[in-house]
Amino acid sequence: MILTVVAHSDKGKVTPALLDTIKRHVEHAGAEVGDTLCLCDTIAYDIGVDKPFDMVEIRDFCNQNNTDIALVSPHNRRKKILISDMDATVLQMETLDYMCDLLGIGEQVRDITERGMLGEINFEQSLVERVALMTGKPTYVMETLLDNLTYTRGAKTTLQTLVRDGVHCALVSGGFTFTTDVVARELGFQSHHANVLGTCDGTFTGEIVGDIAGPNTKGDILKSMADIHAISLDETCAIGDGANDIPMIQMAGLGVSFQGKPK
Repeated sequence: MILTVVAHSDKGKVTPALLDTIKRHVEHAGAEVGDTLCLCDTIAYDIGVDKPFDMVEIRDFCNQNNTDIALVSPHNRRKKILISDMDATVLQMETLDYMCDLLGIGEQVRDITERGMLGEINFEQSLVERVALMTGKPTYVMETLLDNLTYTRGAKTTLQTLVRDGVHCALVSGGFTFTTDVVARELGFQSHHANVLGTCDGTFTGEIVGDIAGPNTKGDILKSMADIHAISLDETCAIGDGANDIPMIQMAGLGVSFQGKPK
């Protein structure tokens, strides 16, 4: 097994003292420590361990020191497919909330978004309720949103590196295709999947065109892409932040909660 230690890009730093303390935590939890590999000086390291162990104590310690950890198997560690969420993952914003702020209904919509991300209501219900509030509102906010997209630092480098190494990267969002089309092209995703927002004569219809792309859709796309590329799910990676991302994160060989909501 490999214990990967990664520092928070703004606040954290992986020092030799921190690594030594982490190793002591591992040994205290009953595992033996092997070699240490520097992936990026002061930022990321791999520590070999002989078996899985209880990570509660070490995770709390790392959180207090602005670092994160992941225990992964070296088997099939180099993934061949990445499925990524969009809002609050590769973008540092909730795009629907942003548009609704411009339309003057942001507070109502943000409350529904938060309840959905926390898992208090299901995603489909959350999306339908939010979009319905947009009925009759002007569509100019779509262009304003696209002019003000806030990308997560490092997202483009990550995507370019993965694509260079032969990974197929797909953007799969509960948001909307007019946004995923732009984000996918800007960051380098080879495909994108999202919902179609209904419009007519310069206003929103308050409806979603066709089937809703939700949590089950993300998992279905992950399985479909693995079949198309003739690989196992163990060779896939999924990343997201909300409750609706949990099914694909659990399904993938490597699941990443990116600044995840509590659920």
